Amino acid sequence: MKTEGANNEAANLRDEIQRLKKEKNALIMAHYYQRDEIQEIADFIGDSLALARQAAKTDADVIVMCGVHFMGETASNVPPIRGAARINSATPRLAPEVMPST
Repeated sequence: MKTEGANNEAANLRDEIQRLKKEKNALIMAHYYQRDEIQEIADFIGDSLALARQAAKTDADVIVMCGVHFMGETASNVPPIRGAARINSATPRLAPEVMPST
């Protein structure tokens, strides 16, 4: 059971993510197998093909792809995307796992 402090921390984190999404013109895309916490903040959820198709349609400056490595690579190769990041959710911490594309 989550404590009130943990709930407040999670809410603050979600608020900060929403703020950054607007500031960076970012889009969060998650594979359907991602944890609920990731899916809750995602703009789009789907399988690899659906996410690649959605990435091709977006005008976002940054795509955060929550899925396997190749999904982030695919999103970063779709014009006119200028930046993409991938999140490896295999471990519990998120911040150190965000890896910008080069």
